[in-house]
Parts: sequence; structure tokens; C-alpha cells
Amino acid sequence: MKRIKQTGLDQVGGKAYHLLKMQAAGLPVPDFAVFAFDFFQKSASSADLEWMEAAYRSGELDLSQLSQQLQDWAREQFAQEDLTAAENWIQQDCRFAVRSSATIEDGKASSFAGQFESQLNVKPDGLKEAIQATLLSLYQESALGYLFEQGLSLKQAQMICLVQVMQEGDLSGIYF
Repeated sequence: MKRIKQTGLDQVGGKAYHLLKMQAAGLPVPDFAVFAFDFFQKSASSADLEWMEAAYRSGELDLSQLSQQLQDWAREQFAQEDLTAAENWIQQDCRFAVRSSATIEDGKASSFAGQFESQLNVKPDGLKEAIQATLLSLYQESALGYLFEQGLSLKQAQMICLVQVMQEGDLSGIYF
């Protein structure tokens, strides 16, 4: 797992990209870090994803079976990730929001609104589990169904996790 400090929209998804842009512009945003998983970059992972998608498209797996296989596969991959970058960034005296910023999320053609998990008020000792839950939500049945309806492939879908310091607030809003 590596921390990303600047990049393009297609590499980190809309949420992370726009937060990075706001931070670079000097806008006041709560402290955050963007983390990408190393396993998505491995050719073996690409081959695994191609095989599972082919099994689904041929009817060998139904959507539920595909979801289960992908989640099992992602758990195995996550267990091998080096989480040092996230562990080094963690601040012990606060809570976090762990949010999705998938490469296929918040795009012009598809939004994936409500498809992926966010974890709020996460204590530092629960961060690993929260990041894993967000990763696994990439392969929920509903998200997979939407992915295929949009004509996207599994290889195009990479989960990026955005970890942000929680802010206690009286009001909230969206900045466009």
C-alpha cells in the first residue's frame, strides 16, 4: 500500500482527486491521506480478475458467486499488503473517516453512488479493518451488477481508500 500525494483523476477516483486539488489550492480541508493498494498493479492480479470475469460472463459463476470469489481473493491480497504507509500516517489522538474513492467512482458516465462502504468514527486500532471493509465493498453484488451494467470490466475497477480525520461539526455541506 502506498500513499498518494498527487495524481490524475483516473488513478484515484473523484473524491480523492478533488480533495488533493483543494488541498493544493490551499483550501481548508481536514487532514487526510490517500492510499492505493499495490496488488492492483500486479500482472497476476490482472490475470485473476480477467479469469473471474470470464467465468461470470460465460455463466460458470453467477453474480453472487463472483462477488464471493472476488471478496475472498481481495481478503488474501489485502493480507499481503504492507500497511506501513498508513500506519506511519495515523494520528493516535483522533478518529477517522475511511471513504472509498474508486477509479470508476464519481465519473462522467457512472457515479456508483451509494455502492461502496464508508466507515466513520474509526479509532486508530480499527483502521486496518475499516480499510479492508472499504476495499471489499468494491466487490459487493450491487456494485458488481452496476459495474457490468455500465459496460466496465473488473480490471478497470480499483479501490483507493481515503482516510480523513473526523471533524465534529454543527453543519456540513458539499463544495463544488
